[in-house]
Amino acid sequence: MFKKNTGMQNLYYDKWINGYHFVVLGPTYPMSKLSKHYDTVLSETQLKWLAKQLAQSPHNKPTFVFLHEPIPNTVAGSNGGYLINGDKLRNILNQYSSVLFFSGHTHYTLKNNPGAVYHDHFTMFNTSSVRNPITSNHKSIGDSEGLYVEVDDHKVTVRGRDFTNRMWINNFTIRINS
Repeated sequence: MFKKNTGMQNLYYDKWINGYHFVVLGPTYPMSKLSKHYDTVLSETQLKWLAKQLAQSPHNKPTFVFLHEPIPNTVAGSNGGYLINGDKLRNILNQYSSVLFFSGHTHYTLKNNPGAVYHDHFTMFNTSSVRNPITSNHKSIGDSEGLYVEVDDHKVTVRGRDFTNRMWINNFTIRINS
């Protein structure tokens, strides 16, 4: 349905913009539900494709990877699972310290939340939500939040933004080794 409605040729793809590599992953829903959640899975074909794409990325520049669902037990709200084979994805991403991985799905707020960023060998960000961010107690804060990303030489600055109240929430700087 995604391909039909968007005109995209695939659920996942990559794009190069001004020498930076952007990789968008697209999960699928397994035929049989393994839990009550809307868990997803990345196909083995997609994981192999991802490994090939990351191997082509420059190691002295950030590579931006996007997936709606977080890897389990990483950023805020990711303890519910959501990505059945997240361990396989994590193993691939851990080979590249220049990867910056962005996920949403949980709607967890960037405010007062230590889980907005997660560091392994790569760095992962919770993107919050432009509609109904929630606290760790699952209470809506009624705001709209998101991330603003700046790339400057060998560092990336990611700033959380409260769009409703027009204020910056937090600031993270990630250095990319040359």
